[in-house]
Amino acid sequence: MKNDCPFPDNIRKIGICTPSKRVEPEQITAAVALLEKWGIAYTLAPDVMTAGEEDYFAANAEKRAAAFNALLRDESIDLILCSRGGYGAAYLLPLIDWDLLKKRNLPVIGYSDVTALHLAMLARSAGRPVAARMAAHLPDIAADPFSCDSMRHALAGTPEKTVQLSPVIPSVISSVTGGFVPVNLTVLASLCGSQWLPDWSGMILALEDIDEEPRKIDRMLLQLDLAGIFDAVAAVVFAGFSGECGSPEEQKRIFRRFAERHPQIPFFEGLTFGHALPSLSFAVGKSVTIRKDGFMTY
Repeated sequence: MKNDCPFPDNIRKIGICTPSKRVEPEQITAAVALLEKWGIAYTLAPDVMTAGEEDYFAANAEKRAAAFNALLRDESIDLILCSRGGYGAAYLLPLIDWDLLKKRNLPVIGYSDVTALHLAMLARSAGRPVAARMAAHLPDIAADPFSCDSMRHALAGTPEKTVQLSPVIPSVISSVTGGFVPVNLTVLASLCGSQWLPDWSGMILALEDIDEEPRKIDRMLLQLDLAGIFDAVAAVVFAGFSGECGSPEEQKRIFRRFAERHPQIPFFEGLTFGHALPSLSFAVGKSVTIRKDGFMTY
């Protein structure tokens, strides 16, 4: 295993697809050059660099889903790596061969818009969702030892690691354990009321986003609240809100507002996960424990 390779030794062949926005050719060229350097075989789905009807899609939803399903049928593939996020993955949800994904139990790597796939995978108990960097970001993660090591850990599952979070407000709960679900806030809010969300009971929900105004962050959190998600989960963790997401002071006020609405569950902040590097990676749904002082073991 090379030190700059984020994939463990059992990953011998990767399938790359584009469930959301078209990826730039130079990004794929850089990604496959790294895979070749690391000695990992790969298959590029035919939709990877195809433009769609709109500039925010790759090919149409049927073609994108067909490409994903074709990778599932290729028994030589050990992992599906999404090329990038953007928008559009939710269109694929009714078109994915969920029975085959459950049978293959492949890891599917992505974050941001790939949240839609990950949530549906949890809801259908199909495959292994992994919240981590995508093909377009492989050069960045290869150059970042912290993020690279975390991605290997998320795929290999061992050894146990810890990270320090900060309680948003003091909590009476000494510790909490539950399946850890790190997601993009915008995508989760867009799926509220659909059939593609898991049972939130006892889960630990982690939220991140990028370039959303504070009032929109507040509105989407309220949407989750009114949908009953905060009443069901065991804890909430605020991760990276990068780009144009308001000042740290504005974010803290919003986080505290929702923590105060739900004093029966602990709220934490400060998780290094999101659109900015360095960023941790996680096996979505894996059980973690967070102590009252904010130490999370995962």
